[in-house]
Amino acid sequence: MIEELKKEKKILHFITNLPSRDLISIATLKKIIKGYFNNILHPEIARYLHPETRKYKRKVEAPKKIFNYILCMFAQRFGIFISEPPPPVVRVEVVRGCNFKCIMCGAWKFKLKFLTFDQVKYILHYFRSSWIFLPHAIGEPFLNKDIYEISRYAHYNLNFLIDISSNFSVINPERALDMGAYEIRASIDSINKEKFFELRHGNFNKVKENLVEILRLKQKQNKIYPMVSINTVISKLNIDEIEDILNFGLSLGVRRFHWITLSDGHLLSKPYDISLEDILNLRKILHKYEREAAIKFLSFRGDIVGYEADGYCFHAFQIPSIDVEGNVYPCYRVLGDKSSSFGNIFSEPQKVFKNRSLFLRKFRSSPPEFCKRCELYYRKPGVYFYKSKIFKFPVFRQPIRF
Repeated sequence: MIEELKKEKKILHFITNLPSRDLISIATLKKIIKGYFNNILHPEIARYLHPETRKYKRKVEAPKKIFNYILCMFAQRFGIFISEPPPPVVRVEVVRGCNFKCIMCGAWKFKLKFLTFDQVKYILHYFRSSWIFLPHAIGEPFLNKDIYEISRYAHYNLNFLIDISSNFSVINPERALDMGAYEIRASIDSINKEKFFELRHGNFNKVKENLVEILRLKQKQNKIYPMVSINTVISKLNIDEIEDILNFGLSLGVRRFHWITLSDGHLLSKPYDISLEDILNLRKILHKYEREAAIKFLSFRGDIVGYEADGYCFHAFQIPSIDVEGNVYPCYRVLGDKSSSFGNIFSEPQKVFKNRSLFLRKFRSSPPEFCKRCELYYRKPGVYFYKSKIFKFPVFRQPIRF
């Protein structure tokens, strides 16, 4: 029975490695999806999963959302548009501004501005068939007092999987456990107080206090979700602390770590960037901990691929970003640059989706200049962080109960 659980990976392997000359019909896609649900959610298989995991999977993994995801991958990998699928993921900037001054981000330069619960509710109405909701962008999401209500509505009413990153300085651990999130990531780039302040200009003690508290409450309430993980942006200033951060998290009970390269953009920069050689050395270090924790490496570089898809930019096809004013962008990198916007979701929603469709259909033949200049526009298969080329799907990697 345990072997049957591997069918999820086999399906993704088939889809992501399908040669461009082999077309696939809608009927075949439906058979794949039906097989997925017949196997992974079959009672004899599901009984090996934690009850809370089974419940969460059934709620967010609707057949239509899986189907849309597959159609989106076909458009990205092969340039085949079977229909006009909505993006699998939607990112919404619920806050513009931040209480930290991270060296790689310019969010702190802005006066605080928020999207209200009703505004986010309106936005999500247009993405009901999307799968994952990221209620964060360039600011600290928990500065928005509506964030808990926003997340609960998105999950319990619209069946979104919620993945949220935070600097953990103002989070309410008790409320966070009840916000319907799948994963909450604590952004920790150093466990040295002085180095942490140098990188993020924040109070490490407060971050640690909130992280410890949310893990304590989660254990006390015997909860699987939200998963609490550590998110680390890697630079030359902290690459020597990677094992220290890992051991710090493991000592607290964290079993999921995200390692992210620096990225540039309209509001982002890449100070103290590392080399490819640094990353390959990092891979050797992290490999030692694969049995102790889930290791997720996300690359925003053109010379190495992490768990994200290679080829044409997966951000453009899968993750549009919406700023605090309602402007919709192809990706997070140009968020805030209105000249790159598809339009405003509040005032001209039809224009937004029409422009996005044209953008994607012309992505291979005539992309905009900001895409041509981007190192993520097209990444040739080359250096991979993971030994396997199978897409490292970052959803539902929970322990199996034997």
